[in-house]
Amino acid sequence: MGAVGQGTAERHLDGTPAELRSGRVWLRTWQPDDAGALVGVCGDPLICAFTTIPRVYSEAAALDWIERQRQAWLDGTSVVMAVLTEADGPPIGTVWLYDFDDGPPRRASVGGWARQELRGRGLFSEALHGLFAWAASELAVEELKFCFEPTNPAARGVAGNIGTEPLGWTVGARSGNPTMLEHHTVRLTP
Repeated sequence: MGAVGQGTAERHLDGTPAELRSGRVWLRTWQPDDAGALVGVCGDPLICAFTTIPRVYSEAAALDWIERQRQAWLDGTSVVMAVLTEADGPPIGTVWLYDFDDGPPRRASVGGWARQELRGRGLFSEALHGLFAWAASELAVEELKFCFEPTNPAARGVAGNIGTEPLGWTVGARSGNPTMLEHHTVRLTP
């Protein structure tokens, strides 16, 4: 495993796609057939402001984004799962783990997004709860850090829904510009 802040998710990430159910949602690895699900997401100002989603949709850009998520999974640097409301339906969002720290306690950071028309229904929070349970049992993660810009109202709502505890503020960078980040944590029990 790597040094603090540079750990990986080596445990149980052998390239085997994961699939799980959490409340009303299913989580699974992104597949090339999911490229069309990114049409309504590329260009969404809230998602594009805080993620690596392409700003303009093209099938090539969508496939490249999906391939980068798969490669990060194989490298053990992040775990990115599509969120679905039907087991065989199209993705409506994504959740991810990254920035693994071998601790103790073993930590990771968490993030994600949901399509605009599905925000505010609790689906993203349910997806995060499923990801938390999986991370605790499969990756031995004990604590998750959720960071967001205070100007992101959706993230603030999710922080309240998933039971985070405020940790404080730091100055981070987005696109090379300083920005305030609000840090929250969730302690996991397997």
